[in-house]
Amino acid sequence: MPSIWTKSGIYLDLVYTFPGAILAGTALGWLADRWLVGTKPYLTLVGFLLGLAAAFWYLFKMLAHIQKGDGGKGAG
Repeated sequence: MPSIWTKSGIYLDLVYTFPGAILAGTALGWLADRWLVGTKPYLTLVGFLLGLAAAFWYLFKMLAHIQKGDGGKGAG
């Protein structure tokens, strides 16, 4: 049986990964907007939406692994 620290580590992973994916997508979109003149703010918005989609994909993937009972192993 996993300890309380192992269980909390799984959820702490989600706490940092979810906003990190959104931030990374937004930052990449913002950098693309700076590189390509005339696209502002569209690529930032696209990057944000892609980061949001990646964050939710990871969230659902982790929750499926947790529900299956393997404690999130193999989710990465």
